Amino acid sequence: MAQNVDDLKAMLSQISGSAQAEQTENTKADLTVEIDDASAECLNQSKDHTIKHLITNSKSKTTSFSTYVESANDEQLLITLTFKNKVHIRAIAFQAPNEETCPQTIKIFANKTGMDFDDVNDCAPTETFTLDQEQAADKSGKFVNVKITKFRNISSLTIFVQDNYGADTTKLSAIKLIGQTVEGTNMGNLKKQEDGFAE
Repeated sequence: MAQNVDDLKAMLSQISGSAQAEQTENTKADLTVEIDDASAECLNQSKDHTIKHLITNSKSKTTSFSTYVESANDEQLLITLTFKNKVHIRAIAFQAPNEETCPQTIKIFANKTGMDFDDVNDCAPTETFTLDQEQAADKSGKFVNVKITKFRNISSLTIFVQDNYGADTTKLSAIKLIGQTVEGTNMGNLKKQEDGFAE
């Protein structure tokens, strides 16, 4: 009987250890694949270098600095990303050419959609980053940890590029995200359910 109890404890310990290892691994997943391409938006983007270029580059394994979204009338960009599933975000990397067009001050608003430039000036951001040019130009991606408690159950990110390093326009090549998905929260299915109730 004692042997059976010991065997059971050993089995439970092994299962628990495997679950913890799997959970740790999941927290390091690439969340860029969770971005919904169709709903991605960018205000003040140029006609030739749009949000589509940014999304394609962000999802690529190798970042190309010849591909980017570029601002049109001044140095500011306002990007909205929606996720296919809710996510917990642990770290973010912004990649851009090592030149004056590189973003400097970036403000992130979690779970706030439909914002314009007036809104981002009036609302407090979830987190603010000052991007270093050399770090941004690192093709391997220099990730910055976020405040995890503020980036749980995220369905969207609004990213406000406030300024750059002195150029008339801003270029942003890629945004990389690390974290984990929240199981059973397909945002497309939730939207369909909401539309059904509205009818």
